[in-house]
Amino acid sequence: MALLTDGIYPFVIGGMQRHSYFLAKYLARNRIFLRVYHCVKEEEKYEDTLNKVFTAQEREYIEFVKIPFDFSSKFPGYYIIESYRYSQRIYQHLMTDILSFDFIYSKGFTAWDLLMH
Repeated sequence: MALLTDGIYPFVIGGMQRHSYFLAKYLARNRIFLRVYHCVKEEEKYEDTLNKVFTAQEREYIEFVKIPFDFSSKFPGYYIIESYRYSQRIYQHLMTDILSFDFIYSKGFTAWDLLMH
């Protein structure tokens, strides 16, 4: 399964991000292999943070793929434009092995470009 998300707790804070975290955690606990596509605001201690919020057993079933998202722009409408660009980056990465997924779960605008193809 692929989970396309605009961030995952604790790297990005918000309701959808917390839902993505719990979804990944409980799918892994039920031994469902999952690839999580997400963005990270701060990469400091990335692996340490993952190891704090996911158990070693859960980590066996989850692969994390970091996709760049520009959090720094401030011009009006940047979030919509960057969300589309982010969806393009996810699409490019996802297409390298799309046939390995039985199911794709997307949140927010993350599948925007995928749905256009």
